[in-house]
Amino acid sequence: MLTLINRELRSISVYLVFPAFVTLLIILGLVRNMLFTPENLSPLGVPLGIPGAMYSAFKFPLILWPFICAGIGAAQMYFDRSKKISAWLCTLATSRNRILTARIIAGSTSFLLILVPLALTDALWLSLYPRLVPIDAWPLIQLFITVTLLNAACYALGLLMGFNTNRFFPILGSVFLSAPIIALIIVKGFGFETMFLLLLLAAALILRTWQKFSTASL
Repeated sequence: MLTLINRELRSISVYLVFPAFVTLLIILGLVRNMLFTPENLSPLGVPLGIPGAMYSAFKFPLILWPFICAGIGAAQMYFDRSKKISAWLCTLATSRNRILTARIIAGSTSFLLILVPLALTDALWLSLYPRLVPIDAWPLIQLFITVTLLNAACYALGLLMGFNTNRFFPILGSVFLSAPIIALIIVKGFGFETMFLLLLLAAALILRTWQKFSTASL
């Protein structure tokens, strides 16, 4: 399994450089804002609640990155089928389930590479600096969970769209169809209902992808 995951990571490594670079810039900007913005500190230099920059840092993975995740998922599946990669791997004593699991794990790094470092930076900041009054970190946690599920759903959509044999439709179609998923957050907000719907959508898309991958001719 580790060999399959490593192979999938190498195949999408070019797509992981950009999110790693963007994440670094976001974290540097986040730390700078929290350290040097006066409105984030009391007269004693103690942080006041949760800085607004922590919420603003999620704009990129909320608005733009889901489209890219969808494109990555579609590219993974389309090029796998067009180049007969899975057909070749199945000759090496492995199964379709293991191939698809490794592909999903590797593809998920495209958004976890952004979201996990952001979450760790926020958690470290909140734990290192005492507050004058107790703070409610749940809205920030809720935002992180929702954005993670949003990117997962768009990535799963891309995987399913990658089965289309048209040369351009899998990537362009998955990017276009990601817009209604993002609009769900605009309509529903960041509540439990939104998280449940995104989780249900991602699970349904992954299940359908697994069904198609298990029965399709490689």
